[in-house]
Amino acid sequence: MARRFAVLYLAIGTASFVAAFVFTQHAFVLPLLIAAPLAVMQVAHDWTGRRRVLLAELAGAVAISSLATAIALSGGRSTRASFVLWAIMVARVVPAILYVRACLRRVRASDASPVPMIIARLLAIGATMTLALASAASPWVVIALTLLAIRALVGFAKAKLVTPKQLGFSEIAFGAMTVIVVAASNYF
Repeated sequence: MARRFAVLYLAIGTASFVAAFVFTQHAFVLPLLIAAPLAVMQVAHDWTGRRRVLLAELAGAVAISSLATAIALSGGRSTRASFVLWAIMVARVVPAILYVRACLRRVRASDASPVPMIIARLLAIGATMTLALASAASPWVVIALTLLAIRALVGFAKAKLVTPKQLGFSEIAFGAMTVIVVAASNYF
């Protein structure tokens, strides 16, 4: 069943790529080429039944984040702004994956460590702060990632009180909030 969906996704992705190539500027191909090895790594893990390996999850998340850059380039945004968008998306998604994994480990065993999650959050805040100081990103992005870090610390402490399903839905909601902040920060 999973392979059928993979073939369907591949067909939809190929059709979308051809349409984008025909109807937009070709600059959008660069981030996709950069992300291709990561996408191949994630797909290879997925096809061998090892989709929950940390490396595969991170590679897939970074690869799919390149779509934001490709879309921005297709829409006429500058290369700099488009790649900054990718960096912001990576700064959001990598700590989120580590947070969810830490919370799930905490539910199963009380000796789970939040250290990798905390380090990833601090690096993400530092990276976006650097981008903000270079006037490449909005300070609102730094504020959003800081709030996500605080929420992650609180969420990790209360991880035993939520189900994995609730955890997943909360990450979707916080991810959407981050996208809204990033998009709105272009107007403030």
